[in-house]
Amino acid sequence: IWSLYLLYVALPLLGAGTQMVAWTQVTSLWFEKNRGLALAITLSGTGLSAFIVTPFIGFIAERFGWQNAFLVLALLPVITALPLSYFWLPDCGPEMLEPDRKNSGATTAHPYLSGVDYRDAVRSSRFWIVSCGLTLVVIGILGMITNAVPLMRDNGVSATTAATIFGTVGISLVVGRTAAGYLIDRLWAPGVAFVTLTLPAIGCFIFGIEHSNTTLLVIAAMLVGIGAGAEYDFASFLVVRYFGLRDYPRIFGSFFAVTAAATCLTPFLFGALYDLTGSYQAMLWICGVGFVVGPALLLLLGRYPDFERSASTAP
Repeated sequence: IWSLYLLYVALPLLGAGTQMVAWTQVTSLWFEKNRGLALAITLSGTGLSAFIVTPFIGFIAERFGWQNAFLVLALLPVITALPLSYFWLPDCGPEMLEPDRKNSGATTAHPYLSGVDYRDAVRSSRFWIVSCGLTLVVIGILGMITNAVPLMRDNGVSATTAATIFGTVGISLVVGRTAAGYLIDRLWAPGVAFVTLTLPAIGCFIFGIEHSNTTLLVIAAMLVGIGAGAEYDFASFLVVRYFGLRDYPRIFGSFFAVTAAATCLTPFLFGALYDLTGSYQAMLWICGVGFVVGPALLLLLGRYPDFERSASTAP
């Protein structure tokens, strides 16, 4: 078992460059007017993966063994993402955006981009509002995703039906991300985030009172999926709008580290809570409260700062 734990520790460390910091940085540099929608489409890959790849890997594991399923899973990014990234992604470095500033000699990675310095960003209240608010949401999402099927099984739902119901999360994840991305380009993002990220709280309520109605359970799963499909979209968009692109990778990376540190123990704690209480009701309450309090914190962010105006008026 120690080797399994060791590999799962190594996996995110070795694969950090393949995660959201890299892709949202590229997308944010390419798009401005429809940046929210572009980020949503980019990050919808996780939902599409859950919908397409998961059953495919399950089929491989059933027919050829779980070891071969892991080998296929390892080959997928090598034969898809690697050639696409290497051969077809255009350059998005400083030279592409402003060639006359590429030899400016400044110390930041993108000296001409407007925004807040990394040190000022992590010391600001806005950074911790975003981090704490969305961490509460991520904890709730993680709790529901890891426990939704066992919860339904405890309530008498068959394994096949529970898996089918939970499969709708992948669909709603894509829908939630796309809709949220479209809206935050046109409306105040914290307000959109509040409405969108409180929907999983309704899902928690339904899961808590309904044990057999398949239609209601599907609605509950899809409401959770909407939140799961939007939290990191909001995070990347809010970091750009409130801190700019000057030090985006480090700022968003620090936010990502905060959420990862806060959620790494979540499955164990919810498992211990189940062992202590004998049911999932306490977990549903904790997740539901997090889905309300977390989005509400984002309403404290206020207006978007105008980095261009600040730069033009600086002495």
